[in-house]
Amino acid sequence: MAKEYVFRVKPQGRRNNYRVIRIGGGRTLDDLHMAILDSYDFTADHLYMFSPDRKAYDRNGYYSPFDEEMRSAAEAVLEKLDLKKGDRWLYLYDFGDEWRFDVTVEAVEEGRGNKKASWCSTRTGRRKTGRRTGFPLKMRMVLAEKTLMRRTSALLWKIG
Repeated sequence: MAKEYVFRVKPQGRRNNYRVIRIGGGRTLDDLHMAILDSYDFTADHLYMFSPDRKAYDRNGYYSPFDEEMRSAAEAVLEKLDLKKGDRWLYLYDFGDEWRFDVTVEAVEEGRGNKKASWCSTRTGRRKTGRRTGFPLKMRMVLAEKTLMRRTSALLWKIG
């Protein structure tokens, strides 16, 4: 039977802000990268790397598929990395701004090896109801519309 991995991903320097990501062992580090970006609402337009030694720009790391000189994260299948519960890696996103995340293997379970990544947005360990903000989509749209209306009326007031 194939494996499923449960990762806890936490930005360095943030105490109670983390995501729990469950992904099949047949997936790659590139798939994990995309799940992390999705969970933190980042866009996939920068280079990244994973380091098992937790060192930035590690020669032993796995890099974005666009970095042709280093080992590719797109070819690093999770099951073949011999990950164990408690393993900690560094995930570095955007080599300019250097967003650093601690990635910890929380569990290795029997399951579907090709399972797409799913994640839970958490703060202090509590499950959130909305996708990223804690609000359902309809509520987020209402809030965005109200903010836009406030900004527009403030601009019109300044002009008029």
